[in-house]
Amino acid sequence: MEALLNNGVMMSKITEELSKKIEEAERIDPNQKIPVIVTFDPDLDISAIERAGLHIRNKFPEINAVSGTVTASAAKRISEIKGVKIIEYDSRVYAL
Repeated sequence: MEALLNNGVMMSKITEELSKKIEEAERIDPNQKIPVIVTFDPDLDISAIERAGLHIRNKFPEINAVSGTVTASAAKRISEIKGVKIIEYDSRVYAL
């Protein structure tokens, strides 16, 4: 689940907010579907992300991202795919 940054510091591909949602799901219901956005390198075949467990809802080719739902274990598998940059919780956003 870790990605090496240029300065040598390890950083998770899973955001802190999503990490909390994963921990909660693992305690309450491991099969719970969690909404996520996955951003990846342009040359990554998104079928690899699907095979790891992402149920794609939307594709955003202009920014190399997809949104969909995953289980906690699928989120962890996706984070191990070379070419995945970040996995974040897809929360509802409201305009002010």
